[in-house]
Amino acid sequence: MISLYDLLQAGNGQSTVNLSRRFFTGLCMGPQPTGPNQLFVATVTPQGDTHRYIERAIQNGVTGVLCSRVPDCDTSSVTVIIVRDTQSSLLSWAKFILKRYQPTLIGVAGSAGKVDHHLCARTRAQDTFSGAFQPECGW
Repeated sequence: MISLYDLLQAGNGQSTVNLSRRFFTGLCMGPQPTGPNQLFVATVTPQGDTHRYIERAIQNGVTGVLCSRVPDCDTSSVTVIIVRDTQSSLLSWAKFILKRYQPTLIGVAGSAGKVDHHLCARTRAQDTFSGAFQPECGW
């Protein structure tokens, strides 16, 4: 779960009046959420500005928006978090969460056998630890 309050604290953000969602199940970088109760992250990069997709993301069912300026569409049905820079805020939030929970991280790299090793590590970790596994990440 992604806490609104952790995002506000770690990302130095401000929230609009609508605080209907205080927890999110995940982040989505595009206007199509990958699951229920997602937080859409609008970014500005040299490749483009995804703030223009906020309205579509809301129409597609996101329950929150993390952005760097006030959206120019109706946001009354979602929680909006406004930060100076979304990428920096996400990085600060990630550091905050890693420091708080100090999880064991396992990285799998190489040219062959990554999926098999990932499945072995995942199965072993699920048997040993309680935690969050997100298969939608492409594992």
